[in-house]
Amino acid sequence: MKRAVIAAIAALCLFAFPSFAQTSTTTTPTPSSASLSFNVGAGAFGLGGSSNATPATDIALTLNPGIAKAPNFSFRSDNLLAPGANLQFYGGGGEYQLPQLAKTGLLADIHFNLNATFGLDRIAPASGPTQEHFGLMAGASMHYMTSAGVDLNLFQVGFLRTPGAPWGANAPYFGGSISYFFGKQQ
Repeated sequence: MKRAVIAAIAALCLFAFPSFAQTSTTTTPTPSSASLSFNVGAGAFGLGGSSNATPATDIALTLNPGIAKAPNFSFRSDNLLAPGANLQFYGGGGEYQLPQLAKTGLLADIHFNLNATFGLDRIAPASGPTQEHFGLMAGASMHYMTSAGVDLNLFQVGFLRTPGAPWGANAPYFGGSISYFFGKQQ
């Protein structure tokens, strides 16, 4: 009986070893990873390109929900305040990060974004009625992301549509900001 068990184990080992040498013909798909990230910051802006130009502050929030098929897309909220012009703009929309210029080297931490938000602009003068209109803010920006999670918006330029503003309904804007990034950097 002992010899029969030993012979059965030896036969299994003899036939089992060649099966380890076989290569698999099926491929396993590589998992796609997606992660949630959140960015909050504030920046100084210049609004209007005429003699009625005024400084403003923009509080921007972005949320990348980690959509596997659109990893560079984020939802965006702009909250622009220009007290000198009695202007407020509250908008929601999206932001798209363009492909990086380089994966390594000096330019690896620099990226470009396109963004657009639609919302409500509010002109609230000290005297007189408050006016509200639909507004639009669309532009592009250049960012430098540090390894510590600080996102420096080196410059941002774009177009602001705010009917009722002192400089007219349409105006350019420019600015820069600093924000903090929570989540996994791509």
